[in-house]
Amino acid sequence: MSSEPEITVTAILDYFVRTSGDTIALKSGDKAYTFSEWDQQATGLAESLSETGVGPGDRVAILAYTGVEQFIVLFATMKLGALLLARNPPLGIELMYPRVPSPDVAHQFTFR
Repeated sequence: MSSEPEITVTAILDYFVRTSGDTIALKSGDKAYTFSEWDQQATGLAESLSETGVGPGDRVAILAYTGVEQFIVLFATMKLGALLLARNPPLGIELMYPRVPSPDVAHQFTFR
């Protein structure tokens, strides 16, 4: 059995929060988040999602344009052990929903 710690994507974010918290991590247009802000946003959203019943193994579908917010949602779901199914509106609504069967998705959200 290996004694090395398990490295997860969220553990990597935690590392950068500790070592470079004030450094810009995400930027798109006029929106920018430091590692600390990214983590705070993701943690807050994870808590909100958890309150709605999202948990490990759940699939969370979002309909949102590509942007820094998707990284926040991605890390929020990862913090809960849930899976993110992100859909982009330019693909067309008819292309998105047939790919996300309702019984397999625990929660669906739309961000504007």
